[in-house]
Amino acid sequence: MALLPSILFIYFSLASANPSQLSLPEELFLPLPAEAKNTSKPIAIKISKLESMSVSSLCLEDREACLNLIKKMTVFEKEGHRKPGDPAANFCEDNHGILFILNDKKGQQYNFCQISPTFFVDAWDLYSRKEKLKTP
Repeated sequence: MALLPSILFIYFSLASANPSQLSLPEELFLPLPAEAKNTSKPIAIKISKLESMSVSSLCLEDREACLNLIKKMTVFEKEGHRKPGDPAANFCEDNHGILFILNDKKGQQYNFCQISPTFFVDAWDLYSRKEKLKTP
């Protein structure tokens, strides 16, 4: 019985690892709604790096606009009012972003925050940036 808590600890440690610390593939895909799976291909999103953040390649084409939108994402959770769940996902949605789970070719999933119709940013990268700004 003493083994069970150790196994649970390892599982939860791995499940809660910060995905932005992992190497992202160069291309991710928006999952299709069930009714479109037989008629359409998933939408591919090219991934690039911008100031150490994983972003859609369109962010690089309009770097200034993308960075300005990222800088505006400043809503901090109030002390004592933490929401349950993924803090990076909450930060995205609290700042009027739309959270998407993008898939790679192997089925691995990544949380990305859509901050405009064409700009996607890794949700953990946004959250980590927020934490750095918050720290004096």
